[in-house]
Amino acid sequence: MRLTPHNETIGSYKNHSIYDDGVIVKTSRGIIHFPKMLIMQQFENPDLVTDTALFNVASSFKPSA
Repeated sequence: MRLTPHNETIGSYKNHSIYDDGVIVKTSRGIIHFPKMLIMQQFENPDLVTDTALFNVASSFKPSA
């Protein structure tokens, strides 16, 4: 939800997979890689997640083929 203002093509959450370096989120329209640090920050203190960090993650969106 927080990424939609930065990239409206992302779609809605479907599922995710956790890896050592981060989380891959599958959406209805593709995938996004979230760095582990950003995920932890979102859980511990979401107010510290900056718009710049959200923009960078939204920019990494890979649409489904």
